[in-house]
Amino acid sequence: MFVMDNDLFLCGKHIYTHYRDCREVGSYLCGDKIVDVVAFYSTKSRRLMSIIACEGRMCRILEHARVTCSLEVDTSPTILHLHEDDDSRSVLFGTIDGRVGILNVGNLQAFKGWLISNENNSSSINCMDSYDLNGSDTNQLIIGRQDGMIEVYQLSLNLNVEVIQKIFSFDCNERVTALKCGVIGEQGFNEILVTSYTGRVLV
Repeated sequence: MFVMDNDLFLCGKHIYTHYRDCREVGSYLCGDKIVDVVAFYSTKSRRLMSIIACEGRMCRILEHARVTCSLEVDTSPTILHLHEDDDSRSVLFGTIDGRVGILNVGNLQAFKGWLISNENNSSSINCMDSYDLNGSDTNQLIIGRQDGMIEVYQLSLNLNVEVIQKIFSFDCNERVTALKCGVIGEQGFNEILVTSYTGRVLV
């Protein structure tokens, strides 16, 4: 599920549906299993575009519920994420083998490359968020993994140069199902809210 203004994008295993003001405006039946969806307005054309990540190593770009482009990646994606920082916006995706890639949506060609490799044989990525946790005026990338690891990365994706550095990690000892960043427990302190497979809520 993805919500943007008055638009709601819902996905089942094979069906993508777009609602606007609680009315269905389009749907798409996918032969591949859908795992996630995001949407955004194109910076060039200002057209509303959505991307669905599919289990068969594909990310499909849709306009008006019709596929306009299919981007093949090396491995199965598990989650999509819009990373916004200043005036820039990047479409990131996590994979079943623990990597994070960036899609080249502007040129509609293929994925741009890998931001996070899997040299340490890390588990799959279940969730991602972007937030300025340390007051540096740039958003960090926060990811939660199947094995319970929570990792924070400093990103720089400007001028076509990708620089990434891990600045924090924590093991919560069970599967991370969702996370969200913000001011939660005390005013003025940025925190990460995490939910686990067994129902625990961690801050």
